[in-house]
Amino acid sequence: MDPFVIVNLEAYFNIKGISTLKNINSADFSGLGSSYPAEELPKKGVTTINDTPFLFPDSESIVDSLTFDEQLIKLPRGLYKRLHILGAADNGSFREKVYLVDGIKKSQIKVGLTGWIVPEPHYSEKKAFICSMGYSQSEGIVREFKPIIWHQTVDLNNVGDIEFLQLSDNPAMHLFAITLEKGD
Repeated sequence: MDPFVIVNLEAYFNIKGISTLKNINSADFSGLGSSYPAEELPKKGVTTINDTPFLFPDSESIVDSLTFDEQLIKLPRGLYKRLHILGAADNGSFREKVYLVDGIKKSQIKVGLTGWIVPEPHYSEKKAFICSMGYSQSEGIVREFKPIIWHQTVDLNNVGDIEFLQLSDNPAMHLFAITLEKGD
């Protein structure tokens, strides 16, 4: 039995953070015109990071990630022991409340994401992807910063039968993918 449940976030995406060299102006991860280089990230599909499968977004689509905007994300109902996230924060590192909803009650956890150009994690994340450069709408290729997508793992402490994940409001926190790990 596969212990992982991959969550498709496409319906919740609200921002484009990955661009190609041919189309640098199509994305703005930072709010200042900078983005991740698609050429150094996986293509759309399942990719495994630190033994965890994730559904990586399509960098060719109009949106490829989401910022925390109080979304209520529908999950396959189940008992889960861990939440795995591929994400990063822009313009700082942040930790926010996230609610796990079982249909009746909410349980609260905290999710921290380190800044995308900060070289070491602030919240015990692991580096999922490290790019050798970033893109800027005003400067083109920028080799002075090395954007990172972080793999954050959060223990859910047996909160119960989860049906939804509700994010808080922090547009500086970005998610590319979520995978849940089943409980025992």
